[in-house]
Amino acid sequence: RQRRINFQLPHDLWWLHNNKQLPGRDNVPSWNYKKIRTNVYYDIKPTYMYEAQSCSCKAPETGGQGCTEDCINRVIYTECNPQLCPCKEYCSNQKIQKHEWAPGLDRFMTKDKGWGVKTKYPIKCGDFILEYVGEVVSEREFKNRMASRYQHDTHHYCLNLDGGLVIDGHRMGGDGRFVNHSCEPNCEMQKWSVNGLFRMALFALRNIEPYEELTYDYNFALFNPAEGQRCKCGSNNCRGVIGGKSQRVVINNASCAAALSSAEEKLSSVGRLRKNARKAAVGKKLPTKSSKDKETKPAAVKENIVANMSALAARLSHLTPVKPMSHQQKCFVQLHHVFMLRNLEKVKQLRERLKQAVRGGAGTTTEISTTAPPPTTPAVNQADVFLTQLNALSIPRNIRTRRLAQAQDNPEMTKTARLANIFRNLYNAVTHAKDESGDMLASPFINLPSKRKLPAYYQRVNDPIDLATIEQNIVTGVYKTVESFDQDISRIFTNNVKFYGRTTDFGISATRLRKVYNIAKLDYVAELEEILGESPPASFIPELEDPGGEEEDVIRCICGMFRDEGLMIQCERCLVWQHCDCVKADTNVEHYLCERCSPRKVDLEIPLEIVPEYATEGQKHYMTLLRGELQLRQGDTVYVLRDITNEESGTETTPPSKHTYKTIKNVKFTDCDIFKIERLWKDKKGERFAFGHHYLRPHETYHEPTRKFFPNELMRVPLYEVVPLDLIMGHCFVLDINTFCKGRPVGTDPQHIYICEYRVDKYARLFAKLAKPKVPPVCTKSYAFEKYETRLKISRTYTPHGPVKGSSVIRGRGGRNAHENEETTAPTVSTPVAAVPSSPEDDELPLARVRDTALALKRSQQKQRLNTILLRLLSRLPNKQPIDLSYLLEPGRRHRKRPALLSP
Repeated sequence: RQRRINFQLPHDLWWLHNNKQLPGRDNVPSWNYKKIRTNVYYDIKPTYMYEAQSCSCKAPETGGQGCTEDCINRVIYTECNPQLCPCKEYCSNQKIQKHEWAPGLDRFMTKDKGWGVKTKYPIKCGDFILEYVGEVVSEREFKNRMASRYQHDTHHYCLNLDGGLVIDGHRMGGDGRFVNHSCEPNCEMQKWSVNGLFRMALFALRNIEPYEELTYDYNFALFNPAEGQRCKCGSNNCRGVIGGKSQRVVINNASCAAALSSAEEKLSSVGRLRKNARKAAVGKKLPTKSSKDKETKPAAVKENIVANMSALAARLSHLTPVKPMSHQQKCFVQLHHVFMLRNLEKVKQLRERLKQAVRGGAGTTTEISTTAPPPTTPAVNQADVFLTQLNALSIPRNIRTRRLAQAQDNPEMTKTARLANIFRNLYNAVTHAKDESGDMLASPFINLPSKRKLPAYYQRVNDPIDLATIEQNIVTGVYKTVESFDQDISRIFTNNVKFYGRTTDFGISATRLRKVYNIAKLDYVAELEEILGESPPASFIPELEDPGGEEEDVIRCICGMFRDEGLMIQCERCLVWQHCDCVKADTNVEHYLCERCSPRKVDLEIPLEIVPEYATEGQKHYMTLLRGELQLRQGDTVYVLRDITNEESGTETTPPSKHTYKTIKNVKFTDCDIFKIERLWKDKKGERFAFGHHYLRPHETYHEPTRKFFPNELMRVPLYEVVPLDLIMGHCFVLDINTFCKGRPVGTDPQHIYICEYRVDKYARLFAKLAKPKVPPVCTKSYAFEKYETRLKISRTYTPHGPVKGSSVIRGRGGRNAHENEETTAPTVSTPVAAVPSSPEDDELPLARVRDTALALKRSQQKQRLNTILLRLLSRLPNKQPIDLSYLLEPGRRHRKRPALLSP
């Protein structure tokens, strides 16, 4: 048996309690956090995208404070730099970086809001109070923490910073994490730039009295306003939830419930009483009838009903709650009798019953499902229903048809139709845009080009789309989200700029349409926020500063270089930038058009303005020169024709000349040298020359047989040469590994793109890694560089002389001596050489490879002959016992002494 005994407090605890020495509520520890003074960056590095600007304030003469309210840095929420501010130590705009917080801040335990912060001294309006500090993490990292580590926390300490960054104050923070929310705050949080980094600071909104609690408006973005966190600020204008200022939730109380019940009684007393009574009687009989049917129904039918009702309950439970009505809307409803309040209550009760059915099990679901009347309306095509709803939104009508009623009864279809109506308005804004001459800008993009007439479009564009397809998707309700529509519209502009080029007529039209689309999106942000119940995705909202602005400046000069250097001028029509020295433009002219917008003849051979020091007499150096119709620039990589004799040009008296680009036919680029141009000039006779260095292919170097290369790898060699321009065959590109894996220059053939990571000496024997370039070898901006969707993954798999057989050397015991390895050494190198003439692609091999394989065969034969001579000489030594020195011929073996028992 057990006996109940009252709990007796131990004497030591009772004594502490009686003398009021036990720790009370005020000493209850909060989250186990580390107190810090400045932000700590966790998974990202701070980006200092900032250039310090000094203000124009004057240092006070009487020793007062400088940089007051009229300081230009203070106006733009930026603190002064201590080294640049003219006020020096008198500057008052450096409180955040100096941690000059308001004195007398005290943390205390509130009645029902947890910890709070109050001040012991008065604070004036606009004064800096404290800084909100913590861990600066990315949004992705913070969401992971909220879903795992902070999932069961009651209080949350976070603040949105800027650019996808969040200040997480859970594990590290300061007193700012304890400042509570209020719908009528006395403080506000401001974002300031301090030495290039954004920081959040708390400022007073009004004069704050001593021992008054500090509060600011959290202004959360609620996904579900009806189920948001309840606000306990107690102010007169309390919104009910700690949420956005436009997400007011009416607080339920007894008066509201009483008014609602009285309204229901009034409404139920009006109407046909007999019909209401009959419905009530039928409703009372239905549960009895359903209980009898439960015994006779098969198990399969029960399971089917349970599954259907569970799906229905799950769908209804995820519906977005109805936005609460304002006072003006309520007055309008009561005046015009728009709807009955009892119907709203019925929907709420049905939703709650369905939720309970899912939680309670199959029995409750079956009971509820039997009370629902069977569908009697015939099936209607969903596409027709959606189109009816879409047309009803754009064209007002007085008659409510059956299809419209069915569409309006489906909340998901109604939401999709409202989105489609906005998408159609944006589509019309794009398609109706006109240029200066009154022509439609979107006419080239209505339909895709023909595959027969323009097959290259489908080769370069991976996912083509046109405006007609987008219009069809809008009408049929394909776009369920804002992101899908925005991606398709943006894809049209991107595809056409990618194929036609940014500076062509189609590229200019696509860029102008993108501006029109971005400006039109701003008009529907508020409406989309109302439909979605949250703000639209960040990718959809353009920049508010310049929504129609250009993403980046486009440089397209006649020199063909993308250098952002020197004095430049912009074309008014296509908005491209050109170098004034190249186009010989007058910088004082009001209007300027490029050579494409205003066709005129330009000289593509651009001389250097300053004569270089290395120029000799009679030479005129150029930035670009022409070889026929091919424009060559300083820094270009080109194919150079090797010395090939032209047999047709020789006569009996004159020797034959060398081939040039004009005389040679069917040239293969694999037979050409790769050359980088560093200088271009003309001599007195007008002949054109280029100076630069060469690149070597893997088979043109001396390396180990087992060494592997990239199939398109090159090695830089310090061999400089002067080359006539008549020997240059075409352009190619030599990139570093990072740039090669990222993408390629626009309009280039992949077979003319090479990788260079190593350099060799002038004898092509020693390899050394090149320093990582500070600037990519080519322009990587979007108008000049085509990035891959996924980064390339490359590996070195190419062996110039084929796979090496028997290259692995067995070390230690059991290793073969020179006599056993003598027969296998020569085939190791000669095997791929012997196979070369018998291959069917003998004619396709480059001349350098044939020459190198012949040289390798010759060396292997010499090595074999030398080994035979050395072995014979060793056998003729006058020693008693011949010494086995064959290990000297094998680099992987070492000499081992024979045991005494085995020696003769």
